[in-house]
Amino acid sequence: MMEPMALFGVYLATDQPKIQQILDLYGSKWRKITPIMSGHDLRAKGVPPGPVYKEVLLALRNAWLDGEVGSLTEEAVLLNKLLTETNIN
Repeated sequence: MMEPMALFGVYLATDQPKIQQILDLYGSKWRKITPIMSGHDLRAKGVPPGPVYKEVLLALRNAWLDGEVGSLTEEAVLLNKLLTETNIN
């Protein structure tokens, strides 16, 4: 994730409104989006701790950002799908 001051510096350094708009959206909205599920939920599902936690949680976050999920129920379905596809669960 980009640090807020670095983000602001890039915002000030560009004179392109479209880039400024994207940076503004990132700073005000996108960087705050996180999955509802957490590492605790993965552990409760029997996933052993390790790098897979980061991969799965990042995939869930990306799904929120891309509009592929919009509720806890949809996120839970995606989580089960990810765990099945990676043979973790």
